[in-house]
Amino acid sequence: MPLAVNQQSTDVKALAENWPVCEDLMGGTPAMRKAGVLHLPKWPGETAESYRDRLATATLFPAYRRTVSVMAGKPFAKALTLNDADARIEEWAKDIDRGGVNLHAFSGEMFEESFYGLAGILVDYPDQRPRDAAGRVVEGPAPQRTVAQVEASGARPYFVRIMHAQILGWQIAITPRGVRLSQLRLAESREEADGPYDTKTVQQVRVLRPGGWELWEEAGDNKGWFLVDSGTTSLKEIPFVPLYGRREGFMLGTPTLLELAHLNVKHWQSQSDQDTILHVAR
Repeated sequence: MPLAVNQQSTDVKALAENWPVCEDLMGGTPAMRKAGVLHLPKWPGETAESYRDRLATATLFPAYRRTVSVMAGKPFAKALTLNDADARIEEWAKDIDRGGVNLHAFSGEMFEESFYGLAGILVDYPDQRPRDAAGRVVEGPAPQRTVAQVEASGARPYFVRIMHAQILGWQIAITPRGVRLSQLRLAESREEADGPYDTKTVQQVRVLRPGGWELWEEAGDNKGWFLVDSGTTSLKEIPFVPLYGRREGFMLGTPTLLELAHLNVKHWQSQSDQDTILHVAR
C-alpha cells in the first residue's frame, strides 16, 4: 500500500527506533519519568502504586546530555569566520535564519541536532508570488523586478533548521553529479487563531522536488490530508544539506553516542533500584 504524505518511509522508521532513548535523555528527569516503563521496567510482583512512587522519585544523572552538550560546543569555542566571502553573504551570516540567529550560533545548534543521527539544513527563500488584497496568489507570470527592487524588499536566502523528527522520507536519483535527492518530505506546522485569545497548531507536510514544491495540510476530524499550495522554482536540485551523526549511507545515520545513551539508561534503572533498596532497608 502506498504511503500517505505524512507517513514515515521504511528507512526513516528504522532510523527512528533509536530516537526515543536519545530524546528522553536529552529531556532530563521529567522526560524519563514520562516515558515510564519504556526505560524503567515494572518488576514482577510490584504493585502499580509502588511503581508509581518509585518512578516519581527517580532522578536522572545527565551523563548523556552533558556529553552531547560539551562535544557539540567544542568545535564552536571560537567564533566562525568567513574567508573571501561575498559581502552579501557576510551580511546574511549575521542573521542566517531571518530570526536573529547568526551563523555561528546556528551551526552549533545544528551540530548538536546531528547527534540524533540525521538532521539537515534547508536553504529557503521568501515567497515572492504576487497576491491580492485577501492574500491569495495571483495567477500568471510574476512581474519582473530589478536587483535593487529585490534587495529593497529584504528578500534573500536563509537557512531553515530541519530537525531529525521532521524528516519523513525521500527518493534519490543517480545524476551525472552523483547521488541526489529527487524528493524530500518534511513535517512542519503552523499556528492559527482559535477563538479570540487562543491558538492551535495545524500539521503540515512540505514535499520538495527539483524545480517544485507542494504543501499539504491535515484536515480536521481525521479527514486526511489535502494539498493547500504548490509552486515552482528555478533550482535544479533540492537545496537541502544532510547532517549525520554516524553516517551509514546517503541520508542514513545513527546517533553518535548511542551506546552511551543505553549506558545512561542502565544507570537510571540501577539508581532507582539502589534508592528503593536504601528506602526499604532504612
